[in-house]
Amino acid sequence: MDAEKARKVTRTAIFLPDTFLNWIIGIVFIISPEEIDSILGSSPLLPQLFYIAMGIGFLLFALWQSWVLLKGSFNHSELVIAGLLAVFPAALLATALIKLDLDLRPTWRIVLWASAGYMTALGAWYLFLAEKLREMKSS
Repeated sequence: MDAEKARKVTRTAIFLPDTFLNWIIGIVFIISPEEIDSILGSSPLLPQLFYIAMGIGFLLFALWQSWVLLKGSFNHSELVIAGLLAVFPAALLATALIKLDLDLRPTWRIVLWASAGYMTALGAWYLFLAEKLREMKSS
């Protein structure tokens, strides 16, 4: 698959569903921080404002993703931004899972590690594809 086709597939098969996921997670974190905390483990794990702040972060990213989708573009710069905005929170999540002694339920610990892995892989893919598009454009 060439870089241009990979960009189109990534936009519809990965970026679009990820946008919906970020909208949902952001809304749930803002509306139900106490419930999220109690589902994850022995409550209270974190202050409710922390979940609300995370929800706002998800919504801001989803808003940016929606803008990119509505604009109809998915260029090198947008792929780089998406890649960095996926890798940075993944690193924060992994660091929190390692450093913080949170009393998480085992299933949720696995889900959160899987999420960190997913975000890292997603970010790496976006950055890889951005580089391939740049190479294609310069040749």
